[in-house]
Amino acid sequence: MSYWVINTVVILFILQRLVCSAIAGAYITGKATCFNFLEFYADGVRYEHYNDNNWKYFTVATIPSSTKVVAARCENPKGQCGLKIFLSNGVNTDTSWKCSDNEEDGWNTVRFDDSNWKNAKMVPRAPNFIWTSDDKFARGAIYCRKSVRAGSNHRNASYRKSNIVINSCDPSRYLKTIYTSWEMDCSRACTRKIDCSRYLYCSGDASCKLYRDGRDCIMSGDTTGCSCYTQVIHCEDSGCTCPLGQYGEGCQDTISDCTEGPQKGLRSTGDVLTNIKPLTSPDSFEVLCTFGDGGWTGILARNKDCLYENFNRTLEEYEEGFGNVASNKWLGLKYLLYLLDNPNSTYSLRVVLIKPDSSTCVSQYTNFVIGNRSTSYRLYISGFDGNGTTCGDSLTGTINLNNNPFSTYDADYTGTFECTKRFGAGWWYDSQDNCTSSLLTGTMDSSGIDNFWETDLSNSPLNQIHLLLQKK
Repeated sequence: MSYWVINTVVILFILQRLVCSAIAGAYITGKATCFNFLEFYADGVRYEHYNDNNWKYFTVATIPSSTKVVAARCENPKGQCGLKIFLSNGVNTDTSWKCSDNEEDGWNTVRFDDSNWKNAKMVPRAPNFIWTSDDKFARGAIYCRKSVRAGSNHRNASYRKSNIVINSCDPSRYLKTIYTSWEMDCSRACTRKIDCSRYLYCSGDASCKLYRDGRDCIMSGDTTGCSCYTQVIHCEDSGCTCPLGQYGEGCQDTISDCTEGPQKGLRSTGDVLTNIKPLTSPDSFEVLCTFGDGGWTGILARNKDCLYENFNRTLEEYEEGFGNVASNKWLGLKYLLYLLDNPNSTYSLRVVLIKPDSSTCVSQYTNFVIGNRSTSYRLYISGFDGNGTTCGDSLTGTINLNNNPFSTYDADYTGTFECTKRFGAGWWYDSQDNCTSSLLTGTMDSSGIDNFWETDLSNSPLNQIHLLLQKK
């Protein structure tokens, strides 16, 4: 009989996180291979799938993080095959697994005593594959099991697939790159690193990049064979670590804005991509947070060196938001209203402008609010603070934009002055000849009216722009 070459079929245990306040609400992710027939168990419960007997296709399952024992029945009637399992908590098939050629009552349950079972044998020339013996002519079925929660280093994490975004700028915090031919090794590497919250795996060069923050992965080149996954929750025996912006035993709570971040112990030396969920918002969304100086939430970001973004948009687009939170992003009037809809709170606006020579100035307004859709998102702003390295007042100064509606090319409230047509961007224009002393939603490449801030900057070119809110 010829030696059977081990064939592999991958079983991916893909997490779909259930909302739960306990650690048990997460799952252990993993993958397994077996030729020809497989049965997979967690604490005695079989996870069946229509591809269990078809090694050419994926089988999908999920395993709760409360699982104590994983077990598998692997059968090859023609000769020695092999069983290979990887779990995201670091457990994988090796000689510590207990295996038997005989099926015994309760063999796949927690209560079963496997002390009389033999340790698994590694299959020759097949790393991480196990069998009951190293006899290449051995055939039939084997039964293998392993304690998942043995020891004090139990660790698991769950992930959801996220998007890959094309851009030349990525403000997220890069941690490290490893190289592996198995994508699950990438997941395991992120799980082992306590501050990792996202990974990007590319099969073409077998690269695995780990990141500290952010939902989506930013790439500037070919995305073929690349996948991005964001961590939902990361748990160890000592407790859980949540994605930035989330907190609670099961990461079930989310900060309402970046001002709340420092109150929940979030710290950062720079801007970080963070999940927030304002009080009236039905869902969380991602923003660029500054946790220093009391915490500031980004509502507009412009960067001349990043991928071009068209800001001459419809009112509906300005309501919903557009662009990449990593570079050129308008949060959206709808989401801005969610942020401002906070009883007994007022908000300050900070304008940060960076010129080509990297010099930076800041203008601040102590009161900022906008009306709802029925008011055409009318702007109410006051309290310019002229202290410090100020850019000057180009919002309420020579041309006062206070009490003006938000205009776009399909909803222009400036009448015969046609400000949006002339400036080519949505903004709170005043109904007069000059329309505005500032424009932060214009072009950045001289293809139209570039961004400007007249007071104190004399229309100097701007390389970066940030509008930030702080709850008081």
